[in-house]
Amino acid sequence: MILNGSTYKGRIRHSLGGVGRNIFDGLSRLGSKPLFLSAIGNDPNGKTVLHNNPLKNPKGIHVSETIATSSCSVIVDGKGECGLIVGDMRAHQLITKQHISQFNDDICSAPLVIIDANIPLDSMIYTLQLCSNYGIPGES
Repeated sequence: MILNGSTYKGRIRHSLGGVGRNIFDGLSRLGSKPLFLSAIGNDPNGKTVLHNNPLKNPKGIHVSETIATSSCSVIVDGKGECGLIVGDMRAHQLITKQHISQFNDDICSAPLVIIDANIPLDSMIYTLQLCSNYGIPGES
């Protein structure tokens, strides 16, 4: 494929993703009650994230009126290999220390905390320090 502005035949598929969202969805479906701290836009993709699994508790999800839900387009070659990814991940910047701190009690009583590496560095450090202070295992 040559990136020259041409239109190429292909198939377009839409699916929910994100490692954190996938873990949250799976744990919810297994009967766990995970807390998912994230940010989405008040747009069709955000509404899909909120409503795709009625077992999920959305209390930790910040809904933005100004920033779109994170998304990416993956261009896959004829062999099924990723050739190019274009992503709009601005919503991750809304997962701030201030947003996370609203859920300190939940975090401090959690048996495990998983952090997506796409959040701001200061948010990640804040969360890991909180976990360290309370002896909570964390993975990033």
